[in-house]
Amino acid sequence: MELIWDKAAHVSIKAEELFEILNYPVTNSLLTTFIVSLIIIGLGILVRKGLKIVPSRLQAVFETLVESLYNLVKSTVPATHVDEFYPLIMTFFIFILMSNWLGLLPGMSGFGLAEPAHEAAVEGEAPEEHADAGSDAIAYAVTDETLTENVTLVDVEAEPMLTSHEEAAETAGEETTAPKFKIVPLLRGATADLNTTIALALIAVASTWYYGIKHLGLKGHLGKFFNLKGIGSFVGILEFIGEFSRIISFSFRLFGNIFAGEVLLAIIGSLIPVFVPIPFLGLEVFVGFIQALVFAMLTMVFLGMAVEKGH
Repeated sequence: MELIWDKAAHVSIKAEELFEILNYPVTNSLLTTFIVSLIIIGLGILVRKGLKIVPSRLQAVFETLVESLYNLVKSTVPATHVDEFYPLIMTFFIFILMSNWLGLLPGMSGFGLAEPAHEAAVEGEAPEEHADAGSDAIAYAVTDETLTENVTLVDVEAEPMLTSHEEAAETAGEETTAPKFKIVPLLRGATADLNTTIALALIAVASTWYYGIKHLGLKGHLGKFFNLKGIGSFVGILEFIGEFSRIISFSFRLFGNIFAGEVLLAIIGSLIPVFVPIPFLGLEVFVGFIQALVFAMLTMVFLGMAVEKGH
């Protein structure tokens, strides 16, 4: 494989495999996830080591971000659970925000690996219908004696039959050529992969169940969904179904917005690469921030609801 620069817009719904580690496929979105994680860890270490009474610009940005989100969590969930829920909510927000924005960097999907393309047919391979034909000449049998004068013996080896595609190409004087390689982008936005967003959704929903059972007990938490108190039994079943629908809403909302934005930028950038994509890039930066905030806030609300006793 060879690393090359691809100028054309590349759109693929699913992440593409780059290589394998111990028979585990590593996709371009998974590679980006590792990079995002390393960036977050590196920034955390950098800010931690550079803490000062008079904050630097980087420290001031992080302090503002941490304090703003902390106050938001404090105003939403019960006061006794703020310090317990805040690390998870902050992690969601920072990871999703960095993933969204990293996927918008110019040239993010431009570098790729050139892999040989699988050709549809192998040159020199005999068609299936002629595989059993012998080397002798084949004569077309005609039962009507009046037509035997016009019958011509055809030698298959001397005059091989051409397919309609080959005849058209020969008539037009063109050669039939297939692409010799395909471009696989080296990097892809982590949240533009449905696998990543589903994993985040599963963690968020599983966390609500964990904290709900931890603080209310198994019986208390399941009592919100399964009870025999009149209409409450029907509402509880709907709430239980809603727990699983959250996984779909969490994952597809984030994936749909981020993937659509990256496709829009890729298409516009390939058509009109100068100046025109800039307003759209600014819009997608804002959308990336909003989507990270929405995911974190919904998780925060569901966590607060999970630790409250059912009524």
